[in-house]
Amino acid sequence: FVDRWTLLSGGRLVHDKVSANYTGSLLDISTFGYVPLTENNSVSNTEFLPKIGLAFELDENQNLAATATKGYRPGFSELVIGTTTVNKVDPETLWAYELAYRSKWLEDRLQVNGNIFYYDYKSQQVPLEFDPRFPGQTISLNAAESHSYGAELDIRYSFDNGLELFGGLGLMKTKFDKGDFAGNEFPEAPSLTASFGGIYKHESGLFAGGDVSFTDGYYSKGDVNNLRSLDSFTVLNANIGYEKDNFKITA
Repeated sequence: FVDRWTLLSGGRLVHDKVSANYTGSLLDISTFGYVPLTENNSVSNTEFLPKIGLAFELDENQNLAATATKGYRPGFSELVIGTTTVNKVDPETLWAYELAYRSKWLEDRLQVNGNIFYYDYKSQQVPLEFDPRFPGQTISLNAAESHSYGAELDIRYSFDNGLELFGGLGLMKTKFDKGDFAGNEFPEAPSLTASFGGIYKHESGLFAGGDVSFTDGYYSKGDVNNLRSLDSFTVLNANIGYEKDNFKITA
């Protein structure tokens, strides 16, 4: 709409209906006897999800963009294992604010891309371990307010001889702002992830590649009280293969 400026906009109107119907019996863990169970309920919701942003062309090879987008997860109901209790979960909404940078350098051989983001949640759907007799089993709760923020960086370079190198870095902080676990971090949300790798493609069709990725420690699934954490870990991948026309084989 103005030289080097672009308006980004859109929206989606969503209507969801989630139903649960069950007739039968189950084992009640409090009495270890079978009890009848009838569940017949549905949850419906209508949401408008807008998106708006501005992009600015620094030059023909560099762009900046700022966007605000609303996200949404529908509500639902679930049966709490070992009981006749039906747990109803409200819809989750999210406002995502992002600043993105995209660039190409050295005759497009080098790409440097980055993002800075802030996510503002309302009624975030969070898995919660509810009974030590059923480790790993979770129910979903709604956290009143929560947020996360961070940054991402991605770099890729292509050599003239068929070699391509790439690397990435992700940083994130999370926090529950209100509710029973206010001040705690999200489960399954590592604060640091990093990767580096490359691939070589020969004109004959032979190729070989590999990468190494690092994930920082984080709290395990359902651990909203931040009592049980997993150590950081590193994964190494390697592959070799041959590709020609419509045929490809990889080991």
